[in-house]
Amino acid sequence: MLLTPVQYDARCLRQAMKGIGSSDDDVIGEILCARPNGYLERLKETYEERYGNPLTEDIENNCRREFERFMLAILCCAREEGLDAIDEDQATQDAQELFEVTLFCYE
Repeated sequence: MLLTPVQYDARCLRQAMKGIGSSDDDVIGEILCARPNGYLERLKETYEERYGNPLTEDIENNCRREFERFMLAILCCAREEGLDAIDEDQATQDAQELFEVTLFCYE
């Protein structure tokens, strides 16, 4: 590969956005949700340099409304990071709620 990781992610995002309703949400979500804030800032810059459009604009124009709002929130780069950002009690409560909802869906 002749691309840096940021350039490669920018290319993958561009390829994943094929038009409204046909974007590859899995690829977009995997890239944006799994990267730290500083990396996302560099990714937004790299994407715009390479493709001439802001990444946020392409997300708005190519993703379903609910998914678009979630991805745009991620791209604000305001998530708390590091071990201090983890609230173990809240994580346990969230996991329990998800478990209960999943049980309800399959009953």
